[in-house]
Amino acid sequence: MLIAFETSQQLCSVAILSKNGVVIDQLVVDEINNHAKNLPLMTNEILKNNGYHFNNLSGVAVSKGPGSYTGLRIAAAYAKGICFGLNIPLIAVSTLRAMAAQLNIQDYSNGMLLVPMIDARRMEVYAATFNKEELLDEERAIILDKNYFQNIEGYYRFFGNGAEKIPTDWITKDQAIIKGVKPIASVIGKLALVKLKNKEFEDLDSFEPNYIKSFRLG
Repeated sequence: MLIAFETSQQLCSVAILSKNGVVIDQLVVDEINNHAKNLPLMTNEILKNNGYHFNNLSGVAVSKGPGSYTGLRIAAAYAKGICFGLNIPLIAVSTLRAMAAQLNIQDYSNGMLLVPMIDARRMEVYAATFNKEELLDEERAIILDKNYFQNIEGYYRFFGNGAEKIPTDWITKDQAIIKGVKPIASVIGKLALVKLKNKEFEDLDSFEPNYIKSFRLG
């Protein structure tokens, strides 16, 4: 059994999944700046409610970012502690990739491209471009301005809390902004199960979330 944590944004979510990808349960709390308190409580609750214990876990999955520096750091530290204590692997999944996997786009015949965007304050976002779930460019920080959208053509779908900052008159009729897409632990877990099967584990001593930019106070 795998447990997955997602704390890259305001939502704090925890999911447990069977080895064949069934989501056994998921808890979600929508609170600002309470991940450090909620994550251990939610973990204990979801295990207890479903009759499991920590020693039933085969691995821990985390959303590795980009996203909130504090949120990512809290989940990484908590997950490392569990993995060290139980001698089980840590699996990290890109937050942007997980967001792309959440989108149920049926028609890719026009070369549909998915661009998840995470708010990085002001008009900056963390973004990447995917064709289905295949990464086409590097995860990066970009500044949203009208020129950015004038330089791209094709069938794009922009989503995530960063995309919700885009004025609708900046995009073409072939493009769309999809609202309400937030990273969630169950999808992190499903992507992590593939990595678990392939033994794509993180080094517990050196693992750091993908912040993209260096953290600065103030």
